[in-house]
Amino acid sequence: MCKSLPDDFYLMTDFLSGIMRDLKKSIVAFGLFKLMKRGSAFAIVLLSISLFLTTSHLALSRASSSAPSVATVSVPGVADSNNVIFAYGGKYALFAAYAPSATNSSEYISTDDDNHFVFGLDTRTPGAELTRTDLRLYYPTTVKFDGESSRVYARGTRYVKDGSDLSPVDSVSYFTLNKSLQPDGGVVTFDIPGVGTTYSTGAPPDLALGRVDQREYLIFASGASIYTFNIAVGYTYQLDLVPPSRYSENYSITNFSFDENNSLLTVVVCGRNFKKGKWQYFSNIFCYRLVGNGTLDLVKQVLSESFPEAVNGGMTAMTPDSNVEISPDGNQAFFVTDDGSICSFELDGANQNANVVRIGWSAELAVTDDENRGPRFIKFDPATNSLSVVKSGYSVMIRRPIFGRPGGNGIRRPIFVRSVESPALLLGQLNKKGRLVDVKVESDFGGPELGISNVVSVGPGKGMIAAYSGNLLSVDFEKRSVGLVGGIGPRANSLTYDAEAANLIAVNSVNFDDTGKMINPGAVAIARLSDDGTPAASLTAVVLSPFSLGGHSGIGIRRPCGLTGR
Repeated sequence: MCKSLPDDFYLMTDFLSGIMRDLKKSIVAFGLFKLMKRGSAFAIVLLSISLFLTTSHLALSRASSSAPSVATVSVPGVADSNNVIFAYGGKYALFAAYAPSATNSSEYISTDDDNHFVFGLDTRTPGAELTRTDLRLYYPTTVKFDGESSRVYARGTRYVKDGSDLSPVDSVSYFTLNKSLQPDGGVVTFDIPGVGTTYSTGAPPDLALGRVDQREYLIFASGASIYTFNIAVGYTYQLDLVPPSRYSENYSITNFSFDENNSLLTVVVCGRNFKKGKWQYFSNIFCYRLVGNGTLDLVKQVLSESFPEAVNGGMTAMTPDSNVEISPDGNQAFFVTDDGSICSFELDGANQNANVVRIGWSAELAVTDDENRGPRFIKFDPATNSLSVVKSGYSVMIRRPIFGRPGGNGIRRPIFVRSVESPALLLGQLNKKGRLVDVKVESDFGGPELGISNVVSVGPGKGMIAAYSGNLLSVDFEKRSVGLVGGIGPRANSLTYDAEAANLIAVNSVNFDDTGKMINPGAVAIARLSDDGTPAASLTAVVLSPFSLGGHSGIGIRRPCGLTGR
């Protein structure tokens, strides 16, 4: 059980510090001590207030000494669809901002939109001005950094002339970044091939990086195929997973991830069919090893018919954007289905068709409404041989910029829609037979939460998780418990941790009202942890951006329509 910290707590230190600065100026301006010698009543009252506020300020600082140092940096437009990547030993953080920094009543994009940059943050001095590099594409999502080549890659959308119209095109930009966070040379942009067309308009927003034989490969996807790409060679491999004739928003690659330790690429394909008056969902999982020349060799596959039968009967499937977790030794994979089943399969053996085993089940993880199928994030902790499963409670569904020109040329702005469930965190340990035991499910995260983030590992058996309200919580895998740490800003949907610099970063997502007007521009919050993954007690300052305060904290919804991607 966690008790919510009031918002005023995080504001009070800054508020009192401001008053103290004003009082100091008053003391200098009015010659306070000279006035006291003359028996000035005003000076005595002023000094009394000063002493009161000083002691109050010190008391609040001591009360917050168990919380990590948190610096919130305003980044208007940063959204749940944006990730954070660390560079150069954790000294810098790189990210993009999906939405423009300002919105208007127009349904259409503007040439004045400023959502075409990748930002650089010096984690040692978060208050310093952000660097930015023009990506030459809009609505950027995923950013990746290759430490050996110092190249930055970003996914986004560019616009091409199509007769009298503009057309959105899924694209990738890359450039070389020096240690001053400036590009060396120009920015190169190329387009993702479409499914049966020249251009793609519905590709997953993900990117992945892998290395084989000292050669760097970028991995990306259209809705139907996976591609590997090398800068010196160009496209090196194409893997078709969805037949072009069947590809649609109801059957496509939804997400993929790459395990660098084992050179394993995991791809999730999700689909649905409308039968007997309702949707029936299905999924396929493919695991490939990245080998020489950028080729992908099939290791294991889990086709829809191999998924376990639902506890209450019927088929099971993965929900879109849910991950497949690979064990550190590369021998086992874990995933969660929509009925709350926790499953595993072995990655060794000659048979490429995996044998799926249900190792646990929880009703709290099950989908209760087919219209709201948020992601499930599963994570393995090798130190305690434990699993955590997050039912996040909400997910961003992005409609890409689409065609449309009533009243003239234009491309409609994307719509942000969240699917909503009740958030839950499951913690359990694997026994000698590989079954999940001693399971605990937490649903109290300090308040009436709309959602929770992924769990990040901050040390052996230790993790962190953030709640939508802004609470930061520790996760103890061995004790299977969570505890309130402090605040890391509202609308924190994703956490990223860098062990080398002990920095934890949360994306405080942009937020919109029902009409699409931006009411919370967005920010990133950075917290410094100690070497053992606990809050650094010596760092107690709380620096809040005005963009993280006030406004509507509910789910931002604009007119729902056909959705593609995540």
